[in-house]
Amino acid sequence: RQNGVSHVLVGGLALDYCVKNTALQLRRAGFEVLLYLPACRAIAEDTAQRACDEMRDAGGILCADLERLDSALAGADKEK
Repeated sequence: RQNGVSHVLVGGLALDYCVKNTALQLRRAGFEVLLYLPACRAIAEDTAQRACDEMRDAGGILCADLERLDSALAGADKEK
C-alpha cells in the first residue's frame, strides 16, 4: 500500500487451494483482486468451481479471457 498498490493480478497453481487462499487474504487486506483464469490450474473441477464462487463472493474479479482482463485493468487505471 505504501507504494500505491491497490490492485493485484493473481494466477497460479492450484486454483482451488493456494490461489484461492492468496486471493481471499488479499481481499481481506483490502486489495482489489483480479484473477486471470487462463493463468490458473485446479486440482479438481468441482473444487475449482467452488473456489471461483468463493472468490467472486468475496469481491474478486474473475477474468476468463484477455478481453475481460484488459477491461478490468482499464477500470483499475481510472480509479487512480
